[in-house]
Amino acid sequence: MAKLKLRLSLAEGCVLVVVVFIMYVFSMLFGIPVHDFNLWRLENRYEKISNFHPSGTKFVKSEKYLGGPSTHGSWQCVYAVGEIRSTKLSKQEIQQAYKNVPSFGTRRYPAKFELHFSDFESMPLIMPITYWLDDLEYTAKSSTSTGLFYLIYVAQEEVPFWGDTRCDD
Repeated sequence: MAKLKLRLSLAEGCVLVVVVFIMYVFSMLFGIPVHDFNLWRLENRYEKISNFHPSGTKFVKSEKYLGGPSTHGSWQCVYAVGEIRSTKLSKQEIQQAYKNVPSFGTRRYPAKFELHFSDFESMPLIMPITYWLDDLEYTAKSSTSTGLFYLIYVAQEEVPFWGDTRCDD
């Protein structure tokens, strides 16, 4: 087996150090690009859900999230994409419509599909659902229309954060 010998001159070593330092600063300021790419992929896959929206529902607001699960130092990232919708249909009709939504994500990092209504009873403490349920409740209370408001979203959780400060809440 041949040994790999790598010898750098002083100038090459300095250039390498400067390049690594610039990449480190860039990642601290703007995040790790792989997370942006993965969120973009999840957004594109989320578009499949539009085939499951029951007729009689209306789009209200879209949501997306790239960050941590709300526990500082978890070393995990969460990607989530969703929307708030309104309808005059019953909860059972809405649940039936979304019953067969396909799975998202990858084998290693599966994405879960969630459906929450504006009259939720308990709030999970994981991001982004905490913010989104507040937003859903505010939208439902401030709306002049009657009917049911609901939130649907897809989230990939427990993805390694790879030093991305956006994921370390």
